[in-house]
Amino acid sequence: MISYSHLPIHAIRLGFYSDTYFTRAKHILTKDKHHPTITHQVFQKKGRVIICGLNETKTLLKICVGYYKDYSLAKKLFTQFQSLNHPSTAISKLSKKLDQLWVNQYSKIKVKSLKDGQAAKAKEPVMHIIGDYSLFAHLENLYLGILARRTQLATNTHALVKAANDKPVLSFANRSDYFLNQEGDGYAINIGGAKAISTNAMGSWINKSGIGTIPHALIVAYNGNITKAAAKFHQYFPKQNVISLVDFHNDCLKGALDTANQLGKKLWGVRLDTAANQADISTPNHKGV
Repeated sequence: MISYSHLPIHAIRLGFYSDTYFTRAKHILTKDKHHPTITHQVFQKKGRVIICGLNETKTLLKICVGYYKDYSLAKKLFTQFQSLNHPSTAISKLSKKLDQLWVNQYSKIKVKSLKDGQAAKAKEPVMHIIGDYSLFAHLENLYLGILARRTQLATNTHALVKAANDKPVLSFANRSDYFLNQEGDGYAINIGGAKAISTNAMGSWINKSGIGTIPHALIVAYNGNITKAAAKFHQYFPKQNVISLVDFHNDCLKGALDTANQLGKKLWGVRLDTAANQADISTPNHKGV
């Protein structure tokens, strides 16, 4: 289930993450008491993609469409809120005051969209937001960013899954990006078709736990003994599939056979991760294979 607990709600509502010209547009319309009903159409320019981020966008809209009864006071309180950099009673009180000033108006807009996981063609509308523009002008670049990132991840993962020809795909995408992106990215990767993710955070929106193999460092800790590291993994995690890392000595064939002979049916699979600047003994003329 998609959560909003990780979102800096007050900062989003005040436009802290918004392009300045969007917050200024909201300010102009509010001050001018001009409340036009518009239809905001969202689409993407590339060819067939797997759309993702629509549910997340709706969550954002549900809590951040609206206005502050006293914007100046809200901004002042938020400045105080930012200056407190650790959990405290003061933060809780300021947060409560900001919530009391906020007037949620999500019920005043309509949202129509495709569903996460559906394919979309170039320039095909994937979402319409209909309503008073002054209520959601400050959110445009946020939900466009959500949709762009999640759609790219879902689309790329879908291509990998297709290339894997029905073999299960495990994602370690978290190690290539900022760790606080994991929840939403894990959801998008799952939408793209990956069967497993590597951290509990990546699985938190899809009710899955992280799984993994064996790191090189654990083999180092056991003096380079591939089979012992795999055996210890099984000893302490007997319910988990044992996927042995067999490239440690750049002899994947021997590493795999030794581990298979040691663990027998306890071995679920092997992982080859030869460094790009190394050549395995079985393929001396090809590095990184």
